[in-house]
Amino acid sequence: MSVGDDCVEGLFSKLSVGGERLQIWSQSLFGNRRKHKKELKEGYWSMEGMSHHGGVVLVLGAKCKELEGILIDDEIRWKQRTKVHWLAEGNQNTKYFHAKASS
Repeated sequence: MSVGDDCVEGLFSKLSVGGERLQIWSQSLFGNRRKHKKELKEGYWSMEGMSHHGGVVLVLGAKCKELEGILIDDEIRWKQRTKVHWLAEGNQNTKYFHAKASS
């Protein structure tokens, strides 16, 4: 084995470890967003049927705001993913590319 092969092997090893750490970081930061969103919706609709006492209204308002924040974050993430997709794929039509990337 040559020195170059060792360097490449080391690089692949570091990339693998880095990828695993990014997945752990992402899971700890975002958690299971789909599950959390579903639980918020279910909790909201189950409380919606209750009589509207002061405490219930406050909890409903808090759940609604939390759900709204998650939905806004999801929309931002999808827009960012679209831009990343364009950057990764590239396109020879640069005018069209720049219009999409900057919107």
